[in-house]
Amino acid sequence: MGDRDLWHRELGVRGSEAFRQGRAWRRPLVERLGLASELAGHRGCVNAVTWNAAGTRLISGSDDLHVLVWDPWAPGSTLKPVNAIKTTHETNIFATHFLPQSGDITAVSGAGDSRVYVHDLNQQTTLQGFHSHLERVKSLAVAPDSPHLIWSSGEDGMVIQMDLRIDSPQGQLLIATRPMQIKSIALNPVRPDMIAVGGTAAHVSIYDRRFLSLKSVPKDSTSLDSVSSQFCTPYQSYAPALFSEKKPLWSLMSPSLSVTYVSFSADGQELLVNYSGKQIYLFNLLHPSEPNILQWEPSASAVKNLTEEPPAFRHDVEALKFRANNLFKCNQYNRAIELYNEALLKQRHPILLGNRAAALMKRKWSGDEYAALRDCFESLELNPKYVKSHLRAMRILLDLKQKERALNYMAFFADNFPDQLTTESFKKLKHDISESEDGPPGPAKSDPSSKVTPSNCQDFKSRFVGHCNETTDIKQASFCGPCGQQDVIVAGSDGGSIFFWDKNTTNLIHVLASDSAVTNCVQPHPSQPLLASSGIDNVIRLWSPLPEDGRENENAVDDWESQIVENQNWRESDHFSSLIDWSSVGRRMSSDEEHEGVMECLQS
Repeated sequence: MGDRDLWHRELGVRGSEAFRQGRAWRRPLVERLGLASELAGHRGCVNAVTWNAAGTRLISGSDDLHVLVWDPWAPGSTLKPVNAIKTTHETNIFATHFLPQSGDITAVSGAGDSRVYVHDLNQQTTLQGFHSHLERVKSLAVAPDSPHLIWSSGEDGMVIQMDLRIDSPQGQLLIATRPMQIKSIALNPVRPDMIAVGGTAAHVSIYDRRFLSLKSVPKDSTSLDSVSSQFCTPYQSYAPALFSEKKPLWSLMSPSLSVTYVSFSADGQELLVNYSGKQIYLFNLLHPSEPNILQWEPSASAVKNLTEEPPAFRHDVEALKFRANNLFKCNQYNRAIELYNEALLKQRHPILLGNRAAALMKRKWSGDEYAALRDCFESLELNPKYVKSHLRAMRILLDLKQKERALNYMAFFADNFPDQLTTESFKKLKHDISESEDGPPGPAKSDPSSKVTPSNCQDFKSRFVGHCNETTDIKQASFCGPCGQQDVIVAGSDGGSIFFWDKNTTNLIHVLASDSAVTNCVQPHPSQPLLASSGIDNVIRLWSPLPEDGRENENAVDDWESQIVENQNWRESDHFSSLIDWSSVGRRMSSDEEHEGVMECLQS
């Protein structure tokens, strides 16, 4: 792979722990990521790619109904599978896993035919089949300490637990979320009893399996509806409190809001959620955020009692602020936000938060106004007399159709800052609030059939923007690196790119062109800077740091600024047909190929 440390690792020259410490996903390595090899063997879109626990094998599933096993460390730029199974699935395979403690000779697959099959890879046979789901199976999960258990989730809103020790084609019902379709599940690697469930709703719920009772699987939709209405509430739920300035806060169930992938950090303390049509959100499980930032109230006593001035800027922070302010003046709001992000990581300062809020208000990407409101309120916690943040907060509340809140805030401001009432900024804002139309009505009384309400959903810690997740419902987002070193976030995107972000600043740091149309799967190696990706193309691609020999990285996207702006514009348009040359996709499987199956590359 052109990297001496990787070669030494294969030869056992360096201990695995020393290797992991020296090979974390640091930014210089991420910026050098390039194409290492292609894994060729499928004859359809590759919808599932998973590493084994040791990172020595990959398993994949495809529209061609085959499960393939790969040796990613084999020499060569184009690799062939070391094992292949022609499954008895009838439609697209969406999920694959090696079974724990099986020596990587037993695997499981789930598909659009609603079936889950267990395979003996050596004998190339199917050992067991489960026919529990009523609709497509989209996700599977396994736990290292429970090698005999498999969990599957489907668009029927069920999570099924299957026990390989029981000779039965029926699993047992663990969770029912109907009418919500489930698109993704994940087990907390530190606490496998905790299972995250995401689907066609704004919230992701975590259930504690220890407190769930297994039930018989419903035979039809009517029975499932009845079971779902009686099902237990989750241990905790998470959702961004506001997705769009056009939607009320309490509108958690919406056809346009859907989770395509959930994943835990290696230490089990964070949850990453990829939303269709929105961005990627990170939730802190140990220190969750307040569920509703719009309930924040300015404090008159805090204004009156403040005696200390905000601290001075550190010299390095002052330099970043100066550069960011200049970019703001030049209308380069995204680049300004990135510099404010860097500065805020060094020093949480009310002026920096206020400036970033102003840049977010100008950029106006989906979710920016709510993020700006959070910045305003945090800056006011640090400095309750910061007038600019008060004015910006009122403006954002108005833009978010929260007229009553804006009027109440304006009354507070008039009482506590009388010297500001004659300024042009306040008079303009007062006029706009007075002339604005009333927003949508407040939330009605709690619906007893609703299991998740805004009051018990925890808000996000940070978000990652720039990619586009519109056209498929299996698009992934993952933490990169081993436990304690997961400082990089990666995700696939429409347009066929892979996006990498710095987790701490949330800044985009690298973009790779990785597929002819859409990149869905992004699976980092469990310990090393190596990434497997797949999408509409019928190959899997491996990405690793390229040698520093001056050669051009042909897959690196240098002008990612224009791409991320275009991605935001795509959110409002029907662009999928322009992304894919369907005639070319069709030619990937000729009529005399051995592989069979309908080539349905559009997953959603």
